[in-house]
Amino acid sequence: MQFIRKNQILISTIAAISVFCIVLFTRSIQSRIVHGKQGQIAIKTLDEVRRPFLSIHSAETALLKDGYRKTFRDDLEQGIVLGLRLISDFRVVAAYNPELLQRVEKLANTFDTWIKIERTFFNQSAWTASADIKPLSNVEKLDSITETAGCFSLTMDALGNVEIPIHRDIREGSRAVNEVVITGGGVIVLLISMLFLMMYYKNKTLRMMIIGRKNTENTLKQSERQLRTITENIPGIIWMSDPEISVINYISPGYKNIFGRTCESLYENPMSFLEAVHNDDREYILNALKKYEQGDYNVEYRIVKPDGSIRWIWAQSFPLRDEKGMIYSITGVAQDISERKQVEETISHLSKAVEQSPSIFMITDYNGNISFVNPRFTQLTGYTEEETIGQNPRFLQSGKTAFEEYKRLWEVISAGGTWKGEFHNKKKNGELYWESASISSMKNKDGVITHFIKAAEDITRRKQSEQKIIMLNETLEQRVKERSEKLIY
Repeated sequence: MQFIRKNQILISTIAAISVFCIVLFTRSIQSRIVHGKQGQIAIKTLDEVRRPFLSIHSAETALLKDGYRKTFRDDLEQGIVLGLRLISDFRVVAAYNPELLQRVEKLANTFDTWIKIERTFFNQSAWTASADIKPLSNVEKLDSITETAGCFSLTMDALGNVEIPIHRDIREGSRAVNEVVITGGGVIVLLISMLFLMMYYKNKTLRMMIIGRKNTENTLKQSERQLRTITENIPGIIWMSDPEISVINYISPGYKNIFGRTCESLYENPMSFLEAVHNDDREYILNALKKYEQGDYNVEYRIVKPDGSIRWIWAQSFPLRDEKGMIYSITGVAQDISERKQVEETISHLSKAVEQSPSIFMITDYNGNISFVNPRFTQLTGYTEEETIGQNPRFLQSGKTAFEEYKRLWEVISAGGTWKGEFHNKKKNGELYWESASISSMKNKDGVITHFIKAAEDITRRKQSEQKIIMLNETLEQRVKERSEKLIY
């Protein structure tokens, strides 16, 4: 009995020492694990920061290819606003690491320099396109392009420098987690050994250990079932493969629903999905797959389903790295974006229709400040788009339209109705013109009025013709009256 008691004391002592060592070890690596988790959040946020940079660069590329357009300028400004907001948000995320925060500030300064140069370049292009200004020479244009390209390169380099401490934190966090797992495994082995020793002295302890182990296994199985249920019921596709795409480790059932092909066919031949890719997009996908091993795969392309229908697909992959930072697996997601593409195409057609329409179109915000005019407006009034945006339409008033009519107009449209009538407005050169207009409200999804839109036609010639007819009738009436008087006398 005394021997048993001594062994129990020895086992309890070893267990206490082990627990004490675990506590000390856990406290020493806790900060590394926290930094690793914060690094994972930071790298995701940084991916979001990269997108507006590419959007700005795409706007510049479109400008160089097709010339200045208002839509390109809008894309530029949207990218700049989004980039500034995301960099500001990223400062908060990066606050945990002083070195990272310093690099973020450098990125912000580089980005500020870049967007100033981009805006200057767009302004030069806009002035050349909208006014009688001598176009930029080839040398000047090349200098501007070289300067913007250099700033873009510096910005992307600064973005890459920001990634360095983040990846270091992630690697250190992964190492810390692995160390915890390895140490925990050793501790589990030690504890199991102790439990088996204590089984000799107390069978109840062994039974509790077995019950606990079964509960853990059941929990793991339940978690696995839940994860599989989620992946099998999402509307998109999830896949896992090796970096070379020689083996598909997992493909969710969404592949069959979207591509119309069996998951087994992809397991047998991981590249068989290319058979569904539209002929016009196949070369594009083959080129994109060259970067798949680096986890740099983000594409939009068309597929042809077995029934002949064409669908748009968006796909993006993410690399899984080991403790050395080496990519050992690729995880990806894909979605059917056909509806979104159709909406984008419809919006594009509507935009072109408005821009090329012979009618006058104007959009204002709720306060009446102009946010859009089409080319027909500038052609008729003589005011450029830059001179018009931000103005209130009252700057076109000639004083010929009664104040009461404007008051009635506002009462109708602010109540959600449509006003129709005529304006006698003034052009930039002082010439008066008539327009027949229809103004109605634009509402958001909640039914709240956010903007107003005006569609109008130039009816100056019709008004002039009507005036001539009135004058001619008056002249005829006067002559008839004079002749009648002569006949009477």
